[in-house]
Amino acid sequence: MFPSLSILALLSVFAAAQNAGQPGETELAHIASLHRSVYEALPSSPIYTAEAAARELGLRYTEGRGVERDLIQGCALLQLTLTDSSMRNDRAARADAEGLQKLHCSGLSTDQSVEAWQLAYCGIFGVTPRVIALGPGSQIEISRRGLILDTPGGRTTRPLMSVWGGMVGCGNQVALLRYTRVDPPVGDLPSRHLLELAEWWSAPDTTGRGGTQRGLRWFLFDITSKINEVVAFEALEEGSGFGSAWPMPALPAGLARGTMFAMQPSGAIHWEIPGEPKHAGEFK
Repeated sequence: MFPSLSILALLSVFAAAQNAGQPGETELAHIASLHRSVYEALPSSPIYTAEAAARELGLRYTEGRGVERDLIQGCALLQLTLTDSSMRNDRAARADAEGLQKLHCSGLSTDQSVEAWQLAYCGIFGVTPRVIALGPGSQIEISRRGLILDTPGGRTTRPLMSVWGGMVGCGNQVALLRYTRVDPPVGDLPSRHLLELAEWWSAPDTTGRGGTQRGLRWFLFDITSKINEVVAFEALEEGSGFGSAWPMPALPAGLARGTMFAMQPSGAIHWEIPGEPKHAGEFK
C-alpha cells in the first residue's frame, strides 16, 4: 500500500494537472491590463504600448492561452498590430506582424477574414454565435457581425458593431444577450419575441479627473417580425461611474435575475428590470 503521504502527493499532482491551463489571478489581471491598453487607451498613451498589448492578446486568442481560444478575434488583434506598426513606419515590427498573420491566419475562410478585418477596427467581446428558433419558419441568428432574422415574411438584418451601423460600441463588452417569448394573457393575440442586449462601455474620463469611466447600456428589441427598431433603452446607473470595464463587472442583480415582461389585453408589453432605481416602461 502507498503511505498516506504518497497518496496526498499523488492527489496534489492530479489536482495540479486538472488545473493546468486555467489562468490564475495574476495572469487574469495581466490579461485585463492588456485589454485596457488596447481598448481604453488614454489620449496620452504611446501607440506602441497598445501595439505591443494587441500583439500579445492576438497570440493569446489564437493559442487559447489564458483566454478562450478565438482564432478570428486573435487575427483581428494581429491585424491591429500590423496597422499600428505601419503607422509608426516600424519595418521590423511590421515584418513581425505580417509573419504572425501568415502563420496563424492564412487558413481563415473568406467570411472569417472579413469578420477579422471588421473586428480589427471595431472589436467587440462577449457575443457567442447561436441560432434561436422562434416558431414555425422563424429564427434569429446571432453573431458578432450582427443579427439575422428570418420569418415567413422575409429576412431582416442588423449589424452589431457601431462602426458598421450597430449599437455595440468599439471595444465594448456584451454582457447579456437574452431571448424571451411573451405569451398573451387571453384571447387571440399572437406571442411576441423579445431580445435583450446589455453592453459595458468605457472611455477616457471627460470630467477632468483623468483615468477611465464606464457605463452599462441596455437595449430591448421586438424581434417578432423585424429587428430594425429598438423598443426600449436604458442607461443603467448600477456599476457605472469611474473605473475600468476590464475585467467586466457583474451585471446588476435585478437584470441578472431576469427582466419581467407582461402582455396587456391591448397587446402592449410592459417591462420592468427588478431593483432600485426602478427601470420600467411599456411599448405597443
